[in-house]
Amino acid sequence: MSLTMQSSNPQSQDSMEVVIHSPDTSDAPFQAQNIPYERLMESWAVVASTLPLWKNRKNVTITYQPKEGGGAASDFLDIIEFNNVKSDPKKPPTKIVGADKNENPTALETDDSQSSEENAAKFKWRGKGPLAISSSKWQILGYFLAEDPARRDEDWVVTYFGKTLFTPAGLDIYVRSPKVFSREKVQRLIKACQRNEDETVRKVAADFFEIPRD
Repeated sequence: MSLTMQSSNPQSQDSMEVVIHSPDTSDAPFQAQNIPYERLMESWAVVASTLPLWKNRKNVTITYQPKEGGGAASDFLDIIEFNNVKSDPKKPPTKIVGADKNENPTALETDDSQSSEENAAKFKWRGKGPLAISSSKWQILGYFLAEDPARRDEDWVVTYFGKTLFTPAGLDIYVRSPKVFSREKVQRLIKACQRNEDETVRKVAADFFEIPRD
């Protein structure tokens, strides 16, 4: 797997001329050999969303963590933490723990001599403990994950969640460094979602709201 810097946009990150792809795309940035999964395996601040779950919430953070004996590309923990908007900043966050599995494991079975054109950025989430009966599907629609540590503050990811029996389809915007990543850049990502060629994504993106942080 290549460890060169990958982005869903060939333009420089400084210009923020980002591209948000349609769901289920087979475009090159979402093929297994091009996705730097290891750089996803960290904590992300959810700074904007369309999901009703995050209304009246703040400090929403998602941490992806490889399971023991698992791989970052195929099977990893999904740890969500958040506070209620009116809660005391000193109060410990609520935590939801789940696990993600890649929906296209065959796309990961590649080596340097071959490649797959399948979308390898689609996952199925399942809760743990009392939430073990809950599940959902999500995928990445766009990302910037810098190889250069000096540019890690510029990292972002846009994720799309499919509709379930209990929740509508939705979009989240993650950033690595919410205190550095400007609100203007977040708005540019939102607008890129709202211009998506997929009608469902455009409709969902109309409901974006920003998530506050202490």
